Amino acid sequence: MLRKNSQGEDSKAQHASAPAEGVARSIAHLTQPTAELLTSNQVGHLLKIANRTVCQWADLGLVPGFKMGRQWRFRYDDIRKFVDHQRLKWL
Repeated sequence: MLRKNSQGEDSKAQHASAPAEGVARSIAHLTQPTAELLTSNQVGHLLKIANRTVCQWADLGLVPGFKMGRQWRFRYDDIRKFVDHQRLKWL
């Protein structure tokens, strides 16, 4: 059963675009320098590598991060420095 919202539109149609907008919004803020913490999924997306690889690198100390409970968290600035260092290493 579909419910109508205040404008008379089906609520299902309204929710169809919500995930796409949410993804665009979450990716857009990753391109901005920020002190926010990133998840391993976000770092994987930025580096175009698998989430599991990010976690393995963090376990080995190859990428700077820390655990909050059982989940890894990464500072945006630390990831930028990591990428810059890796790039300079290969020049």
